[in-house]
This record gives sequence, structure tokens and C-alpha cells, in this order.
Amino acid sequence: MDSWQPFIPLSSKSYSKYGRIILAVVFVLSAILIGVGYDLNEKANFRCNPNTTIAADLTAKNFVETNCYINYEKKHHRSLPVSSFVVINFGLILVMSVVYAGIANSKVEKFDTKSSENIYESWQLESSRDARIFVFPLYIVHLLLGRVIPLVLFILLIHPANFPVQFQCPWPPETSQLSTATNHNERSRNLTNVECVNPLGDKFETLATSVLCIDCFIATLAIIEVVYLLNWYRHDSDFGSDIEFCCMYLLEKRDLTIQQILKRIRKTIREDECFLNVNFGSDRRLQFRGMHVLGDLKFQFLIHEEIESKRFQRHEIYNVYLEHGDRDLVKNRLVHLFPSENTNPYSTTNSNTATNDKISNPDTLKTYDKILIIGRAGIGKTTVAKAILYRWAKSKLLEDKVVIFLRFRSFRKNKTTILKKMLRQGKGIPSGSNFEELYKFILANPKKIVLIFDGLEDIELDSKSFLQEQDEETTDDDHEEPMSMFTIYIKLLKDKLLPGAKIITTSRRDNAEYICNYFKIQFQRRLELLGFSKHDIKEYAKGFCQSKTDVCAQIWTTIKNNPEFLNLCYIPEVCDLVCLTLKECFDCPKPGRDIASLIPKTITELYQRATRVIIWETQKYKRPFGLFGTTVYLTSKLPSSPENFMKTLKRLAKFKLESSEKSFQLEAEDVSQNIISCGLLTPLPDGYYSFIHITMQEFLAACHIVDEMKDISDVTSFLSSLKDYLEKSNWHLVVQFVAGLLGEKIRTKEIDVPKDSISRSFLQWFRFLTPVKNAKNANENYKRTAILVIKFLNEMQDVQIEELCAKEMDGGGKKECNLSCLNIAPIDCIALFQFLVRIGNLNKLNLMYNQISYLGCLGLAKLIDKNVNLTSLNLTNTSLGDKGIKIICHNLNNRIRRPINLFLNSNKITAKGIKSVCDVIVRRKLNLTNLSFRGNKMTVDGAEAFSTALTHSNCMITELNLGGNELKSAGVNALCQALQHGNCKLLNLNLSNNSIKYEDIKSLCDVLKIGRCRLTTLYLNGNNLTVHEIEPLVDALRNKNCTLKKLDLSNNQLGDAGAESLSHALTDENSCKLVQLVIGNNEINDRGFEILFRALKNGNCQLTELNLYSSKLGDTGVEHLCDAIKDENCKLTTLDLSFNEIRQMGVHHLCDALKHKNCKLTNLQLVGNNMTSQDSQNLGKSKKHRRGLPLIFLEAY
Repeated sequence: MDSWQPFIPLSSKSYSKYGRIILAVVFVLSAILIGVGYDLNEKANFRCNPNTTIAADLTAKNFVETNCYINYEKKHHRSLPVSSFVVINFGLILVMSVVYAGIANSKVEKFDTKSSENIYESWQLESSRDARIFVFPLYIVHLLLGRVIPLVLFILLIHPANFPVQFQCPWPPETSQLSTATNHNERSRNLTNVECVNPLGDKFETLATSVLCIDCFIATLAIIEVVYLLNWYRHDSDFGSDIEFCCMYLLEKRDLTIQQILKRIRKTIREDECFLNVNFGSDRRLQFRGMHVLGDLKFQFLIHEEIESKRFQRHEIYNVYLEHGDRDLVKNRLVHLFPSENTNPYSTTNSNTATNDKISNPDTLKTYDKILIIGRAGIGKTTVAKAILYRWAKSKLLEDKVVIFLRFRSFRKNKTTILKKMLRQGKGIPSGSNFEELYKFILANPKKIVLIFDGLEDIELDSKSFLQEQDEETTDDDHEEPMSMFTIYIKLLKDKLLPGAKIITTSRRDNAEYICNYFKIQFQRRLELLGFSKHDIKEYAKGFCQSKTDVCAQIWTTIKNNPEFLNLCYIPEVCDLVCLTLKECFDCPKPGRDIASLIPKTITELYQRATRVIIWETQKYKRPFGLFGTTVYLTSKLPSSPENFMKTLKRLAKFKLESSEKSFQLEAEDVSQNIISCGLLTPLPDGYYSFIHITMQEFLAACHIVDEMKDISDVTSFLSSLKDYLEKSNWHLVVQFVAGLLGEKIRTKEIDVPKDSISRSFLQWFRFLTPVKNAKNANENYKRTAILVIKFLNEMQDVQIEELCAKEMDGGGKKECNLSCLNIAPIDCIALFQFLVRIGNLNKLNLMYNQISYLGCLGLAKLIDKNVNLTSLNLTNTSLGDKGIKIICHNLNNRIRRPINLFLNSNKITAKGIKSVCDVIVRRKLNLTNLSFRGNKMTVDGAEAFSTALTHSNCMITELNLGGNELKSAGVNALCQALQHGNCKLLNLNLSNNSIKYEDIKSLCDVLKIGRCRLTTLYLNGNNLTVHEIEPLVDALRNKNCTLKKLDLSNNQLGDAGAESLSHALTDENSCKLVQLVIGNNEINDRGFEILFRALKNGNCQLTELNLYSSKLGDTGVEHLCDAIKDENCKLTTLDLSFNEIRQMGVHHLCDALKHKNCKLTNLQLVGNNMTSQDSQNLGKSKKHRRGLPLIFLEAY
């Protein structure tokens, strides 16, 4: 009996109380009507009264009644008998109720318990099936099929019928045989009506009407119920889940829906003022730009495809983070989290250039389930996590989800717990029965939950025990198993707990890298949180002291003119600290005191003043010491009381930095009210503390190191261990602080250290700034270290030590310094250029592929201006831009210096910057002989500016590289005007990759033929030129006034016809002066090569250098080339055949040619061909037969 109980609707839990009452009423009425229907035997009571001519006896009468009854049914109710329909009608309701109860009862019973185990097991069982059946739609379907369909059937089948008591039966009945019209007329004349009676007609009418009324009643209630349920589902999609539908509607176990519970949670979060305010670093509640709640803050993120991907270096803070101006560097990598921010983040940085461009990235929170947000300390990761929770509480963000905010620091010790207890500690989570129901909902609908884990770096890990827990087999009731909080977190990430749950984690990069790599965790989306842009910093400085606009302007000016201060302000928390400190420097200076002495020049001075500002504010020291209203305390020594607890903080800072602890508990002997309330520590739960920012901890750690230096032996010991510190990137800032504090200690005579001994310690690093042979990689590493040491030297603020170091480097004649590709950032430039200025013999400086930007250009201008021996300066790809060029040009004086080769390639300089360069050339502030301007944004205006400068008598430029600038026809015409001017001294012109066409070539060649143009070298490579477009050039080469000696036509589309055309020019009698020709990668075939090599045999051909790289030259072409080399008229000394298709036969021809007496080759390039080791050996043997003529060649096999 128990096995059948779930199929009994009235005893099943698959119906609510209301449903069971309706079913009971329906079953009672159906039993009555079915009984009545079977008592009414319509056929037995049907009677007819035929006359004797039709029915003479009883048998004939019965036959007539039977046929008449058949006619009666056909005419009045052709479908089912009423009694049968009553059974089917109510039987359908019963069957559908039984089927529904049998399917749904087992599901509903899972939720009729206080234990969450059955719920979780039910969800796992359901989710393992391919086709999951939900109770809610099943209930709707059963209502429609079982209660609405009977009404439809009645309307279709019974409603058209009627039940008359009297019936005229035509006799004889119509036969099935086909009849003609004559037969039909004859039958009509013989037709007789038989009087019949159905005494139960009225009762059947009453029965049918009763069934109709009951069906209408049942269907109406069902439709009302369906509409009610669907409307509930429309307003609350969670109602369709099994747990909600069963608990709220069928079992009626609680009064509040999950959405109503969540609504209360949202309200609690919205009303939590402490949670909503954004604090930067200390107890001061300073809202950025008047932003009072988390919903007003905007965040920008950078996508990292892999956590192991290349880190953004320090210099990239400027071109990607602070400036937000280089779209190429961050294209398709900027992303938003909130729908309201689906606009281009650049639009917030500059209102004048803002656009309404939409970010192409999808909505991250909706698209990805496992999201990692990394960022620097103090940049606002916790604020982002809180903002997600707040926007969920206030707006429609993730409105269909359960969002829980958890801090790792709440589980700092990583103690054993269970999933339920962990979730209970979430922000805004209710207590009591509401949490129990919420927890059951989470277990049954894991895809409906969003867990925000904040501060991954705050948890203490025991890797061995964790791995042991991970190795244990996962069970179905794992959520009830005690385990460490971190183990629960990892299982959530790996979908071993709450599969499909959305997990958002915030962390510092180093901790995230370690955990992802060590524990093999994968995130679907990795985002780096961007801090303040330069525009944001400016706005924050303006809003810091709104009542004093002059002070605000001074704060911003100080920050923007110091790259290191600007770099620090990228972090919002530190920006607050910098602004507060500078405000004190400019506010209420002591009468008669120079305010410049209070403004910090280095980050050491900045943090010295910052600690005093914080301590004086929190400890209320201004008034007792009579310093209120002045800023003298900023540079004075600390009073004895704060100095005592500062010693403890300094020692603690260094110890915790060495142990890499982000937070800590104070020892009993260290606990004091002064330390706790000093303002340099942030209180955390469970009696833990952390420093207000990692940079403050690094400064205090440096103070402890310097305090331990009592004499020269201590200083020497530190300098000897400097290498160990420099190998650890997290100690670089500490060492910089140490240098600044040590320099102050030396200046104030607190310690007596010979300055020459310090300079000698630094010199071991500086020697790597000049070229070191056979140590390229090591040299680059040491150069990076040398840059750091130069910063430390500058931080000491001791000119004498700096001059001693520069003097030692200055010896030994001219110096060449190669600092390319060292990630030099603007924060390095002040110290670097100030040091290089002191090296008087520096004549070549290579800074290419660094990110100096305009922020480092002021120091660069001083270097150019003061170093009169500088002859070569390479600034390729250093992000100068127009602003940087303007700063350099504006800060040069009128002193005439020796000629300089200047390389400004790939700096995004436009016509505006070009005009600045041309201005200093004309004014003779910069004596340039070689100017490379490749890969900028010159345009026509820039070409016209160059044209004007080239025609000035002060312009000494002989080499000009304008490749990759899209000059177009107008730009080429402007240059042509300059080339024929008498003052133009240009000998070498590079116009490669400029999309030059026939008209431009013709204009240029017309100038070459005039005789006033001095060009000897012309680069036209990469312009997609065809044989037609070089016709004017070929004509010019044959003109006696043309002075070209070197021509580069590589990477075009000349083909065989172009090679033939050039051959004619090369063999022209006493006209073509070309000695160097570069013609590689021009789609030339064997026929073209044969013609070209035939020209080499002509006595009029003056070529000594020929470059055919990447020309698909094969063995056949090499054979023709070798025939030319053997000819006595061939003058080739240099030949480049790199990256061709030369094989064994071609090598054989080359070996034979090299041995020939007429061969004049001294340089042969064969890199990138299909040669074997044997081919290389054969070429080596050929080299020995040169008979005293040197031969240099490179081969690859």
C-alpha cells in the first residue's frame, strides 16, 4: 500500500491544501455524475409505435425500434454516449492527477525536510540527467491537460447534441445502395414516419448540463490558477525552480520568497553607511570628486588573457594607465564590469576629446563564471568588490542572483569550517530561518549564486595540508564535510562544490600568480584594475581643498612636474596621502620661511613629511608643541613620545616585509594606545593590523635599516649587500628610501662616511653603462640594475658623491652609452639624465625602445643643452609625441654645438612637433646633420615645414629619413621644391613606405635632372612601385645631371620588365653613376635576372654593390650571376643573396666563380638559403683560393 501512496493525489504532497480541496470536490461530484450516467439506459427506454403495416408482430416492432434508435443517435448525438463521456471526462482528470502525483511526489518530498542533504542530493540527481523535469511546468501542464481539456472535449463532442423526448423516425430507413432520381422520388412517396419517444431525454439533458457546469467550474479555477502562477513566475523567475515552487506553493513552508529575502538583504546593504563610504588609506572619509556612494564610482579594467602573461612594466603605467591615451597599446583589452559603463573609458580622461565609442567586450559579469581581479595594493580592489555587491543591492545588476560578499581576512587562519558556516559570514546575510531557506535555495540552484571573495592575499596557507585535502575524493555531501576555507574556495572554483556558481576573486598579482600556478587553478577572465588616470589625479587634487583654489593648483603643479609623485598617485590610496602632505606644505607657512624648502623633492622627503602629518593629526601634537598654524613640524624631529613607538613600527615594518606578511597581530609588549591610534596602521578583524599602504611599510622598513647604521662599517656592510637587495624587486623602493635617508644622515653629520668610498661602491654598477663585449644578456641585466643605482644616487641628494661617480666614468676618452630596451620610465629620467649630464665625454647615447614620454623630456633637454660633446642621440620609439618634442625644443639655448645625428622614429610626432624641430634648426639651437623621422604622422603640413627648414642657410641636414609617413603627392612636391634650392645640403633622402605613385616619382626625377639637386642616395623601397611608375626614374638615371649613387627599390613590384628597364639604365654610356643597387623582393624571375646579370658584364655598369635578398633566386639564376662575376668588366665587391632558394648546384657555381681570377667579391651574404653543411664546407674551401683578397660570407643551413 505504501508503494502506491505517492500515486494517490489526495494523500500526495504534490498538491497544496487548496489543490487537495479542489480535487476532493471534483472526485465527489464525478462519482455522483458517473453513477447517475450509468443508471440512465437510454437504449432500453427508447420506444416506437409503428402501425401494423410496418410491424405486424413484436419481432418486427423491435427491429423498427432498433433502427429508429440508430437514426436518433445519428441525428442528435453522433459521438459518444453521454454516460461514456462522463466517465472519460472525469477519468481524464483522475488519470492526469495520478500521473502528476506519481512523478512530482518524490521531488516534493525532498524539500519537506529541514536537512539540506536531501536537497543537494536531489539537485545532483536531477542535474546528472540530460532532460531535467521541473515540478512547476509539470504542474501547469497537468492543470491544462486534466482540467481544461475535458471542457474542450465537451464543447466539441457533447455540446452539439440534444436529447428530444419526441422523435419522428422515417420508415423505411435509407439503404446504402446508390439510387437514381426516379428511385428517390418513388421512395419519398412510400415514406412513412414512425412515432418514437425517449422518456430519458430530459434527464440526459440535465446530466449533460451538470457536466458542462462542473467542467466550466474546474477549467475556470485551473485557468485562474495557471494565470496566477505564471504571473508570479513573471515577476520572480526563481519561482519556477523546484525548491521555490515546492516550498512556497505546494508545501507552504515559508512566508517569504527567496526574492523577498534578497530584497531585505539589499535594503540592509543600502542602509549600511560604513559599507557605502569609500575611504582612502586612513580614517578620513574623502570621497573622490564628490562621490558619496559606491554606485557613483567608475572602474576600468585591462584584460589579461593569461595570469602568466607579460607583466606591464613600470613605464607602461604612463602610456596605458596614467595617460589612457595610446589606443594601440590597449586596443580590445579595456573592459567594463557594469552595463552603465559600456562606453569608451578614454572619454572620462579628457572631456575635449571624449567620444561615445562603445567597448566591444561583452558584459563580463554575465558572460564569465570564474573572474579574477588583480591590482596593486591600495588601488581599490575591495572597493570594486563592494561596488558589485552595492550595485546588486541598488540596481538590476545580477538581480536574479544571490550575491554574497566574503573577505578572506575573516578566515585568515584558514581554520576548518563547512560551506554553510562560511556563507553565513557573508555581508548582509540574514540569520535564523531565512538563512536556512536561502541556503537550501543555493544548494538547489548553484547557478543562481555569485560569491565575491575579497583579498586572496590575506589568507594564510599551508600548502602541504591543502594538497592533502585536495587529494581526498569528493563525495556528494562534500558541502557538509569540515575542511579549510581555502579548500572550499578551490573546490568552488573547480566546480566540485556548487557547480556553475559565479566566483569573483580579488587579489594582488603575486599572490594570484602563485596560487594559479601552484594549485593549477584556471579563471575564465582575468582583469587588472586600473587606478587613477592623470585626469583623475588632477580632479582629486582640485577637490581635496575646494575652499583654497590656489593651494589646489599648487598641489597639482607639484604632482604633475614630478614623475615619481605622479606615479605614486596612480594608486588612489597613495594619492590621498600625497595630496594631504602637499596641502600641509602649502598651507599656513611660517612667516619669513621659504616655502620651497618645505616642498618635497624626492619620495623620501615626501614620506618623511607624510608620517609627520599623519602622526601630528592623530596624536594631536600641533597644539602642545606650539606649532599649530605653521608647517615647521614637517621638517622638525619627532618628539620623544612618538619617536618611541615609531621605533617599534620601524622594526615591525622590516620584519613583516621580510616575512611577506600583509597583516599581523601586535605582540603584547608592542601594544600601546599610541601605536594603535598613530594613523599608520589600519585595524582589521580579530585583532589584526596592516600598514596603511605597502609604500608606507617600505619607508618605515628603510628607516629601521638606516637607524641601525651607526658608523662607516655599518654603511659599508649595507653597500656590500646592495646586490642582494637589488635582486629582489619588492626591495627596490626600500633601498631607494634607504639612499634618501642615508644621504640626509650624511648631510646632517649624524654619521661620518667618506664620500669617495660610497662612490667606489656605486662604480661597480656604472661600468656596465658602456658597451661590454660578449656579454649582451648579462650586460642588459646589469644596465637595468645600474639605472636603479643611479636613482638611489639621486635620492641621496648629494652632488659631491654624484660628481665623483661621474668623474670616474668620464675618463678614457669618448663614451658611448647604449640604454636601449631597458624599460626606462619617466620616473627614472630625472635621475638618469642628471647623472649623464655630468659625464662630459659622452658623445653617443642610445635610448631607443624606452618610454621616456614627455614627462622625461625636460631632463633630456638639459642633457642635450649642456653636453656639448654629444654627436648622436637615438630616441626611436620613446613615446615623445608632440608635447615631448616641444619641451625639448623650448628648453634649448642659443649655444651652437657640434653636429648631432638625431633619431626620432616611431614617436607619433605630427606636423605640430615637426614645426618645433624645424624652428630650432633654423635658429641654430640644434645643429643636425642626420635626422631620422621614420614612422611618425608627418602629413603634408609637416613636409612643408621640413621644406622650409631645408632651404634655410642655417640648416646643415645632409641625411633625412621620412619613411613611413604617408607624405602623398603634396608632401613630395614640397620636398622637391627644397631639393632644388641652393641652400639645401641634403645628400641622403629616405621616402620608403610612403605610398608614392607615378606622379610623385616624376616630380622627384624632374628635380634630379635639373642639376641643382645634390642627392646621392635615394630610398624608395616599400612603395609598391611597378615598371610603369619607375620609368621617370630610369630616365633620370640616364641623365648626366643625376648624381644618384645608391638606389633602394626593394619590396616593390618591378618584375622582369622592371629589371630589364634598370639594366638599360645601368649600361648607358657615361651617364648612370649608380654603384649600389638594392632590388630584393621584387617578383623578378629567371628571365629578369638573366637580363640584369648580363648588364654587369657591360663596361659602362658601375655597380660595386648588389642586394638581391628575398628574390627567390634559384640555381639557374645563380649560374647566370656567376657567369657575370667571372667577366673582367664586372666590378661587384659586395653581393647579398640572403633568403633565396640557392641549393647544391647553385653553391657549386658560386664556388667555381669565387675561384676565378676575375672575381672581385670581398663580401658575400648567403644567410637563409637551403644549403647543407657540405655546401658550407665547399664555400670555405673556395675562400682559401682568394689569393690574398679577403672574403667575408655568412651561410645558413
